[in-house]
Amino acid sequence: MSEREVASVSPGRAMRSVRVVTQNLWGRRGAWPERRAVLIAGLRKLQPDLIAFQEAIKNDEYDQVRDLLGPDYHVLHSSKREAGDGGDVEAGQGISIASRWPFRAAQELELPLTPRMAESVRVSLLVEVHAPDPIGPLFFVNHNPSWQLRFEFELQAVAVARALED
Repeated sequence: MSEREVASVSPGRAMRSVRVVTQNLWGRRGAWPERRAVLIAGLRKLQPDLIAFQEAIKNDEYDQVRDLLGPDYHVLHSSKREAGDGGDVEAGQGISIASRWPFRAAQELELPLTPRMAESVRVSLLVEVHAPDPIGPLFFVNHNPSWQLRFEFELQAVAVARALED
């Protein structure tokens, strides 16, 4: 993301932009300590207002989003999370949303699955965010459809669009 794409706001001036990041965390796979340090530094530099996280770990022992962001964000985790497979996929992997501003309302939408889809956890998080004026309230969605685009991706996108209309 270039500096031109991220408009900064001077102190005392009305907010005219929203900084949004979407980040697949890939759980704690790979060189996690090194990746963690880069993620923390990058998020602090960007200072996003809204963040959509995929493959974020949230279980009884660990909250990856809080670990990376600290206490200054409102955080919503999907309740439907991966059970883990004892290997590559850690228990508690799922999607999350973080916001500098409070949530007014939130909905977790289970996405349609068909028998040909092996995945068991496909959800989207839809939140109404109480952003300050002049932005005002806005909707933010973390959509986690099937990664196999030929397998119900359109069906899942339509389900989210209908939920937003409602």
